[in-house]
Amino acid sequence: MATLRDVANFAVLLLLFMFIFALVGMQLFANKLCFDPETGRPAEQVAPDVFAEDPGICPDPFERPRSHFDDLLWAFVTVFQVLTGENWNTVMYDCIRGTSWAAAVYFLALIIMGDFIVLNLFLAILLGSFDDVD
Repeated sequence: MATLRDVANFAVLLLLFMFIFALVGMQLFANKLCFDPETGRPAEQVAPDVFAEDPGICPDPFERPRSHFDDLLWAFVTVFQVLTGENWNTVMYDCIRGTSWAAAVYFLALIIMGDFIVLNLFLAILLGSFDDVD
């Protein structure tokens, strides 16, 4: 039961961490991940006149990747995907294609802070509870 209380505090910290990185990801990458299926170039470069009317849409011939930052739910899912390490490099490459190489800084910060610090904190909580039992 004592471990459950510590894990609950950790879960709140993890959700806050994910919320912050989801909001930052939405600020940087929202509505910028729309690509031409033939060339792979961003749709804003291929057809800038389409995006002048409504920048929040991805018109019919263009494709949006499965992991994107267009709304808060998908931003949370994408941040969780990066934190678990499941195909995170594809998300990073899509964001680099959609914006610039500066997007790699966001993903490096997310990987370093998320995987190393948060994961080690979770393991410390679990191992600390096992030490208390002895």
